[in-house]
Amino acid sequence: MRISLGDELQMKPLVARGYLFIGGVFEIAGRREEALKNLRKAEKMHQDMRVAPQFYWLTRIREALSRLE
Repeated sequence: MRISLGDELQMKPLVARGYLFIGGVFEIAGRREEALKNLRKAEKMHQDMRVAPQFYWLTRIREALSRLE
């Protein structure tokens, strides 16, 4: 998985979005635990970056989490 490349390049917003997208893929594939793990990581990264609660990507993450939890 190449999400690590974003980490190396210090592109946190892009990395967080990558975790959101891979979480969505796992959700579609029915792999709930892996989806939750990646979505929670994306949510934490956005929180660590102190984005506003109504930020588009954070809203999408929370919607996905609510479907799975």
